[in-house]
Amino acid sequence: MPKTLRNVYFKNLTFEKLIQAHERAIKGKRNKKDMILFVRDLETNVSKLMDELISGEYKLGKYRVFKIYEPKERIIMALPYRDRIVHQWYVEEFIKPYIVPKFINSSFACIVDKGTHKANNYIQQQMRIFKRNYGDFWVLKCDIAKFFYSDKTIDKVLKKNGIIEGDKSTDTNLINIKKKKKSKTYKNEYEKQILDRSEDESLYKVINVSGKTYQGYLVAIYDPSRVGIATTRYLGVRGEAIDNVAKRYGAVVAMNAGGFYDPDWNSNGALPHGIVIENGKVVSEYAKANVGGGMVGFTNDNKLVLGKFSKSEALNMGIRDAVEFGPFLIINGEASKVLGNGGWGIAPRTAIGQRQDGIVLFLVINGRIPTSIGADMNDLIDIMQRYGAYNAANMDGGSSTELVINNKIINKPVAGGRDGLRDMPTFWIVK
Repeated sequence: MPKTLRNVYFKNLTFEKLIQAHERAIKGKRNKKDMILFVRDLETNVSKLMDELISGEYKLGKYRVFKIYEPKERIIMALPYRDRIVHQWYVEEFIKPYIVPKFINSSFACIVDKGTHKANNYIQQQMRIFKRNYGDFWVLKCDIAKFFYSDKTIDKVLKKNGIIEGDKSTDTNLINIKKKKKSKTYKNEYEKQILDRSEDESLYKVINVSGKTYQGYLVAIYDPSRVGIATTRYLGVRGEAIDNVAKRYGAVVAMNAGGFYDPDWNSNGALPHGIVIENGKVVSEYAKANVGGGMVGFTNDNKLVLGKFSKSEALNMGIRDAVEFGPFLIINGEASKVLGNGGWGIAPRTAIGQRQDGIVLFLVINGRIPTSIGADMNDLIDIMQRYGAYNAANMDGGSSTELVINNKIINKPVAGGRDGLRDMPTFWIVK
């Protein structure tokens, strides 16, 4: 959740701190013309700058634009010296103590006690992990062109990439759970893959799926009453590895479920986002992830329900097992509208769905590996629709995407822990 810092601006706006900022800004550059002019009447100039900052009248000066040619030709935009003092002041008093600690752990540029050498060591460590887990791999070294966009440009890009879910919730009357008789004719090849199964596949069947950028697994579960939520035994303290949870619950299939509080993508998986219901009881209630969607859960009559419900509404509806996450992909057979890439990009993905005949679909897509970059929201919808999902929702993805069947890790997890796993709080299981 966003945090508001109060009473820190004027507390840190003092003459002494602006003088300290001046000393940092001028270091090694005392012979520059604009700096010499500023220092001639230092106290007056700093006092005037301080008055402008207090009154709110301070405005950024005009950039001086020039070219340099070593080590390569570049355009340089330099602010007047007084603005560089302000820059040094707010970086030291606000950015360093309040913002830098929130950076992801792999940020190294312009940070005290980090820098190029430590970045190089970190990259080598990650390369060894990838080599051990996945064999050969590629590394992309790049700069981001036009990195600093205006707010107007950013808003324009965001509006072109997003998901419009609509305001409907699942109509359970449209789900008719029944035993499907074996047929010799099928609507299409995907229907055949779901319904044509052997005696060994009476509870579930694993189907390989692939596309231009992805490879993964669709697990069809034929008895929805066997699907439920599992949680770490240390809920609120730390997460647990998926294979350990599967063993403890006696699950034949386990897949990661909702998101969780994960600052710097380096948490211990203790706190699941939103409401978590297990066996008809609310076992956790933490801040929502704000990723769209809402409640994703199974009712007592084993129907997958998607909707924006409160805790009391969910329990009154008879929802027995649920997490809160999203976005919703399909509701009552109608797919959400995806603009651009949906705002999520291509990555490892996890999703859950249910067909009208009650068959539950677990979808796990590999990503961030040479043989499978990953999938976007359009891909998830396409796969789910192809295999007949009538309701479907995105689950937590990226380094959280994991699938275990009969105590064996099936996909290629990309977290930094044992076997590429990470500790998490919630899981979908089949018992």
